[in-house]
Order: sequence, then structure tokens, then C-alpha cells
Amino acid sequence: MLYKTNTKQFRFNLFSKVVVVTLALLSFAEILLHLDDVRNHLPEPRPYYSDNVEKRLRALNNTIAEKGKIDLLFIGSSIVRTNFKPLFFDKKIYEKTGIPVVSFNGGLSDLSPDRVRLYFENFFLKHASPRIVLQGIRYPELKSSSEAEDYKRFRKGCIERAWFNQSLFGKLKVFAIENIQLLYYKGMLTAALQRFYSFNQSIIKIDTRGYNMQDGSNLSDAKRKSLVDAVESPYSDIIYVKNYHKGFSHLKRTIDICKKQGIDYVLVNVPEHGDKFLNAEGGKRLYDLYISELKKFANQESILLIDTTNSNPDSYRNDRDYSDYHHMSVAGAERFTKELASVISVYLLENGVVAKDFRRSCKS
Repeated sequence: MLYKTNTKQFRFNLFSKVVVVTLALLSFAEILLHLDDVRNHLPEPRPYYSDNVEKRLRALNNTIAEKGKIDLLFIGSSIVRTNFKPLFFDKKIYEKTGIPVVSFNGGLSDLSPDRVRLYFENFFLKHASPRIVLQGIRYPELKSSSEAEDYKRFRKGCIERAWFNQSLFGKLKVFAIENIQLLYYKGMLTAALQRFYSFNQSIIKIDTRGYNMQDGSNLSDAKRKSLVDAVESPYSDIIYVKNYHKGFSHLKRTIDICKKQGIDYVLVNVPEHGDKFLNAEGGKRLYDLYISELKKFANQESILLIDTTNSNPDSYRNDRDYSDYHHMSVAGAERFTKELASVISVYLLENGVVAKDFRRSCKS
């Protein structure tokens, strides 16, 4: 009897020691993962559908830590990521107005308007409080309907999956993943090994404000041919404007969020290479209809619409400005950003915004 009692006691003591040692190791690992010096030497964590979301988050947090604020947030798909240069934008705004704005590029790949709304509402607004949001859009993103409802890829992200489940459990899960580093870094090594063995290293590198240069080369005849032969054939007016209604409904949801938060919303037509419209029969007519619908929508929602093409796709037809038909080169991004800054400068001045207002937001 005494032997059985001693055996049970031994097993209990052994189990207790294993639990204590395990908890100690996990606690030690958790503490290490909170250290910047450790995290900087680890592969990107994958709590989101792409490690590029994590890159954005780090850059965003670093900007807020340095500047104390985000005044203007650019949101949209990869055309925002590659075509809006925040540091250049801030410089041009300051030259024209003397207002020290701080902007950030929140563009992410493969986002339709509804996915943009999803990340804006659940991700960016959780970490930043912008005064102005500028959403970039191009024709095929607006007209798409079935694409906007396909979330399969995004449901693979641990955090995104919980966004679709707004129950108490879903919210607690997101909170746990975001605050417990062991959960945040879950799957990190597996993802890193997959990228290594598939030779699919993450090549998207962003600057301190989220801007990413798409490609070091400009659009060429050979590159143009390969793009057209693949997926970049010119648009034509066989695709009717009636397909826009769902795209506009998704934009409206983002606008409504901004209004509730007291954020100014600006819609930006991001110019694609002019050949996309002008190299097909009826393409110019399609562009006119597209811009007309954008203007009508902007009037209905009482928002500012910026169209740097002035309804003319030929104004953005220089191969030097593009690395493919819709992602701009550095030169093209600077040209577009400069024109965008000119319009926003007037907008700020007309609305009575002065330098001290933006300095005050830094302290608030």
C-alpha cells in the first residue's frame, strides 16, 4: 500500500515538474519574442494571409512611434502599394502649404474594394487614427463582382479568419493572437521553409512609409507583348457599366465607416497605362463611362474625387511611367504623387487647414 502511494506521489511530482519546466520554457520564449533584437533576426510571422501585412504593420508602428501620428492613409490594392509615394507626397504638400503632414501607404496586393474595407476597418483603424483616407481604385477593381466575394485565400490567415466570426470567441481569438507572441509567430518556420523550398522568397520590400517599387524595369515592347499575351489585353466596352453597382456598394461601406469616425474620405482614380483603353475598339468610350460613373458616385456621397487624367487616358501613356500596365515605375509614381499632392494641397487650404492643426494632432 505504501509502495503504491509512493509511486503515485512520484508520478505527481514528475508531472508537476514537467509542467513547471514547460511553462518556464514557454514564458522564456514569450519574453524573448517581445524583444526587438530577437524579432529582427526571425523570419516574418504569418498571422495574416501574407507576410506583407506584417511588413506594413511594422512600418506603420515605427512611423507612429517616430512622428506620433498618421494624417493621411492611402488604402487600396497593389496599385496603391506601388503608385503612391508617401515621403515624396509629404514633401510636396509641405512645399505648397507649409503643413507638415505624415502620410502612410496601406496598399496590399489582391484587394478588391470589399477586401480593402475589411483591412481598413479591422486592421488599419486599430493601429492608426488618420484625418484623411485616400482610396485608390482602377476600372477592373470597380467592375468586378464575383472576385469581391471570394475570400478563400484570406480565410487562411489566422487573424482574418476571426474577422469573419464577430462572436465573442472570435474577438478573444484575435486578441490572444495579437498579444501572445507565441501565437503570433505560430507557423513562422513552416512558412519560411515553404518559401525557401519553392524559391518563392518574399521580394516585396517597402520603405519606411509602406511604398513599394514594383519593378526596376520600364514597360518595353517585349514586356508589353508578354503581358498582352498573358492577362493584360486591352479593355473594351463589351463589359457594361451596369456591373459597377457592387463595387460602388463596397466603396460606400468604407465611406460610411469614415463618416462615423470623423475621417475625410477621398476617392482616387489610379491611372493605368493608356493603351489599356485606347488599343481596343470602344475603349475610350468605356473610359468616359467609367469616369462619368465615378463622378456621379462622388456627387451622391459628397466626397472628393481625384482624377489626374482629366478624363483622358492618353495623358498616362508613357512607357517610362510604368513597369507593367497598371503598376508604375519610380518615375511614374513620382509624377502621379506630385499631381495628387497638388490637388490635396488645394483641398487642405480650401478647408481652412493650417500647419498648427496638424502639429496639434501630433500631441493629441
